[in-house]
Amino acid sequence: MLFTYNKSKEHNCNVVSERQPVDRIIRIDEMRRLLDVSRITLYRWSRNGTFIKPIMHKNRTIGWPRKSYADWLNRV
Repeated sequence: MLFTYNKSKEHNCNVVSERQPVDRIIRIDEMRRLLDVSRITLYRWSRNGTFIKPIMHKNRTIGWPRKSYADWLNRV
């Protein structure tokens, strides 16, 4: 039997291996409060390069590493 991988939905995020250490993840609701923007705006900014891309940790948690957010704030 032949198995094929069918990617049904593309994520606009970087997938992080379980072996890489990850600092605290800022989830979407907290990030929305920090920046005072909507969920759609966050993903739009990530897609067009205005904001950092979220990561997917352990194939279930999507958010932004605290250090990446702090680095982004320093650049802005």
